[in-house]
Amino acid sequence: MPRSGGCSRRWPGGAGSSDHAQAVFKAALPPLPEHEVALRLAHRLERQRILEGDTPTGYVGMLHEAALRM
Repeated sequence: MPRSGGCSRRWPGGAGSSDHAQAVFKAALPPLPEHEVALRLAHRLERQRILEGDTPTGYVGMLHEAALRM
């Protein structure tokens, strides 16, 4: 729900596909152990299910303009 001066946008896939998330976790420096990659991926998929599942939870996020200019 947009507010004055704002906009409403859906973030497809939460933050990309599970393959993309796994690639990001595997590229972490220092490298993460495989079990840590698996745990982070499972947590991300659960969060995505909560936000986009059959009964999605609402979420409102705000970014400061400075974060967009970094």
